[in-house]
Amino acid sequence: SSGINAEYGAGINLRYFDNRICRLEHLQSLNLSCNKLAKLPLQLWEMRSLAQLDISNNNIPDFPSAIVRHSALCHSLKYFDCSGNQLTEYPAFLRHCHTLCTLKIARNNIRVIPDHIKACAGSLRNLDLEACNLKNLPAALTQLCLNDLKIAGNKFPRPLRESRNEIYKSRYLATVPSLQECCVKSVIRHALQPQDIPDSILGYIASAQHCNICRKLVLESALVCYQPAVLRNFSTSSTTNNPVITRFLCSERCFKVLAAGK
Repeated sequence: SSGINAEYGAGINLRYFDNRICRLEHLQSLNLSCNKLAKLPLQLWEMRSLAQLDISNNNIPDFPSAIVRHSALCHSLKYFDCSGNQLTEYPAFLRHCHTLCTLKIARNNIRVIPDHIKACAGSLRNLDLEACNLKNLPAALTQLCLNDLKIAGNKFPRPLRESRNEIYKSRYLATVPSLQECCVKSVIRHALQPQDIPDSILGYIASAQHCNICRKLVLESALVCYQPAVLRNFSTSSTTNNPVITRFLCSERCFKVLAAGK
């Protein structure tokens, strides 16, 4: 049968999601914007035909942690708008959405865009990051082939001269490795299997950045560098200061490699 588009419940102050929607196996577009939803059921991520999902302007603080790469929606979603919610972290499940063309996460308090946004590099063309309290942008952003990037309303640091050749070595995240970092190093050194690693350490590894040069895990004692972002041809109007690219490096050696190839 043909696909179904649903403006179900847009702007009618819904507080609860009706799970019966998830039975519509041919549903392609769902608009739940401008309501008072605080959570979404895990069943929503099993809708294999859903390509467009608009949940903007609700009260959603996060998404089900059980969403995995095998979830059907991760393979069908092309348009996702979660702007104007209460998110404090970039949705982790998006790393598995390799067909995503348009992503809107504006007006949340996300602050940090992770390096794994590049997982969408093959498909992502429109990205809206307006008013997310961002102070910098991930180096992975330079690997995306975007048609439109919106970053107005963020809090980028002091103005930087627009120069491709200027790299600011900022700081080490921590001068003394934490106990957690020492555990991660031990796990890597001994090549432990996931089933032998505590969940807290697995979560730490999953959320860690990777060195932009050698791709090793970047832990708390890593070096952080900033350089001006050259983002011409994007919709970047109304930004107070020039955006800055953040580069995480695992060592001074990798910094020298970065500086040599600037």
